[in-house]
Amino acid sequence: MLFIYRNFNEVLRDHSHVEFFKRFLKAHRSEVPFLFVLSVESLRNAHLGKDRHSKARAIVKKYFHNHKYPANELLLCDTDLIRLVK
Repeated sequence: MLFIYRNFNEVLRDHSHVEFFKRFLKAHRSEVPFLFVLSVESLRNAHLGKDRHSKARAIVKKYFHNHKYPANELLLCDTDLIRLVK
């Protein structure tokens, strides 16, 4: 069966396609930016309060305070905004 999606958000709503896309990106050593997007989407959908605050802290710790790689290398993005997040 062939699936045709009109945009990326439709792909994100289908768990099996998200998993396939993550495996594809991992095979090409590019999965971290996608995992970051998924984390931010989870944060966006979180309820206000402690849940949202703890998710935001976890995202910053995982992607911006990584001790092995700077955020711009980890996220494969070299914009000034990424370098400014501390």
